[in-house]
Amino acid sequence: MLGMYEQDGNYENGPEPIEWLVIGEDGASLTLLSKYILDMQIFNNTWAHVHWDGCDLRHWANREFLQKAFSPQEQNKMLETEIIPSPNYRYPDIQQGEKTMDKVWLLSVEEWLALPQEYQNTVSTFYATCRGALGNIYWLRTNGNRAAYACVVRNGELWLHGYYCIGSRKTKPVTGFRPVIRIEKQPT
Repeated sequence: MLGMYEQDGNYENGPEPIEWLVIGEDGASLTLLSKYILDMQIFNNTWAHVHWDGCDLRHWANREFLQKAFSPQEQNKMLETEIIPSPNYRYPDIQQGEKTMDKVWLLSVEEWLALPQEYQNTVSTFYATCRGALGNIYWLRTNGNRAAYACVVRNGELWLHGYYCIGSRKTKPVTGFRPVIRIEKQPT
């Protein structure tokens, strides 16, 4: 078990343990994907051509979410990971930003395609649904058909065109946050 986050919408019983799926393993570390969409978040707070390296969701994930969901001891087990942008194969001319070093990130299109099929689709927690997430729509970090869009997964299907990266009164945000982390492998 690693991390606690509100999921059932009952604040009186406190946050619930985050369930993780192992999506990568090497000799020293495990890469984990949350089993469920944990929250509703917008990709960026203002209209802009934005990539993962400069979006508000990245900053929220690596600050607020990291501090809220993980104890200092758990954060010490998490490995800062170099996140290398990969192109959207349908729109290869769209820039994808710069490399980042993150403890929390989103899947890219390439990483999503490499997942076992049973991991590609998921549902929102009750808390995420209450916050506005629609069922099983979640962000990927790869830009869509322009830099103001980010790819999403909807009903287990990849939307390469993407959704607007902003939330405003005109565009109600409905897209979920499904984090990825990498941790030190525990000796057996």
